[in-house]
Amino acid sequence: MKNIVKFLFSFAIIPFSLTSCMNSNVATLIYESKDKVKLDGDYIYSESYQTFEESTLSFASKFSSYIYQDYKNTYDNLVVSPASMYMGLAMAAASTNNSSREEILKVLNISSYDELIDNIPTFYSLLNNENHFGVTNFTNSLWLDTKCEFKDEGLKELSDNFFTTSYYGDFFNQNKEMNKSIQNYVKDKTKGLINNEFNFGENTMLVLLNILYYKDIWNELGDDLPYFNKEIEFKNKNGEISKKKFLEGYYNVGQVYENEKYETFYTKTRRNYTLQFIKPKDGYSIDEVFNESTIKEIENIESYNPYDEINKIKYHTRTIFPEFEGEFNEDLLDFMKNRFNLVNSTNEVLADFSSIIKDDFLKESNVFISTIIHITKLKVNKKGIEGAAVTAIGADGATGDRPIEYKDIYKDFIIDKTFGFYIKDSNENIIFSGVINKI
Repeated sequence: MKNIVKFLFSFAIIPFSLTSCMNSNVATLIYESKDKVKLDGDYIYSESYQTFEESTLSFASKFSSYIYQDYKNTYDNLVVSPASMYMGLAMAAASTNNSSREEILKVLNISSYDELIDNIPTFYSLLNNENHFGVTNFTNSLWLDTKCEFKDEGLKELSDNFFTTSYYGDFFNQNKEMNKSIQNYVKDKTKGLINNEFNFGENTMLVLLNILYYKDIWNELGDDLPYFNKEIEFKNKNGEISKKKFLEGYYNVGQVYENEKYETFYTKTRRNYTLQFIKPKDGYSIDEVFNESTIKEIENIESYNPYDEINKIKYHTRTIFPEFEGEFNEDLLDFMKNRFNLVNSTNEVLADFSSIIKDDFLKESNVFISTIIHITKLKVNKKGIEGAAVTAIGADGATGDRPIEYKDIYKDFIIDKTFGFYIKDSNENIIFSGVINKI
């Protein structure tokens, strides 16, 4: 008999009571998630975590680039979440062993499992913060089928190092109810942004969920971002022109960075998240500039040249940009095989989930990843930014101020054509990325 394991990584909102969206008779609590760690500023800036950050950036830039290359003809406005996918794969690494774990660690650009568990608590905790201006939350959970013989130590590992709450229920006899519970769970945690039916089959063995929800505002008072004083013509990828009101981002110290192919600058939210824009220059397309090397180059920019020392000028730039929305909904199994060489854990014979499933049961079940669903939604408007996403991986069996004498010069960076973007937190974690071809 084939058995199915599902891994979901999604964006979600503030934690809620389990009984608020599901019948307590459907799923039973096994392990409660360990609380997030208290962040140590020294460790965040340690050599170990800096190396880990480089790994997450490398994954984010590569994942964003490959997704756009492979799906650019499918979506007008494409958005994915590198951070959610990364955490989901990290949970998958904790659930597997031997060659299956090794290949997932390679996808994550991690040299060893010890390196992962040393750094993932900090990564998780950095992406769990909220105040009255907004929220960013990761929520991890594991949903086991009642017939799955699990290892206590494996679930404890997920709880202690990956902050995972575990439940179990009957996917075979209560399949409709289990699916509805998970759907409602995701809907509730994403404030209704994600309300998809996942249709996990009767032979489902487990479902791993990583949930991330992000909401932010532009300023301290929560006021709307103002519109620019005139409508602007935006050139869509198909050549059509859309004339619309654009938003005025607030001024940031510096000038637009540019090279032969593109220009880039940013705007900030109240919680100091960065919305980075990538605009191709005339003669170049977004296809030529939205790629891994561009994202890495931008992330390595040391200065946006705010000062002209000779003429004693201090530059300020604001980004004038359109309101936009983007989404994504695909099974990325073949994509992950072809682009990231995710082979062993997707092979019926080679897959090894022995970290959380008992060996004797695993020998009879041949559990392997059979689907990787990634669903995202993002809205950027005058109110702020709100985003949500679900990634389902299923396994089937069988600067400081300068002197005041500087003259202030103010510039505008107008995003008036197809553009790439990414959103990162104050710790440089890229939580969303994508390309907007049409407004």
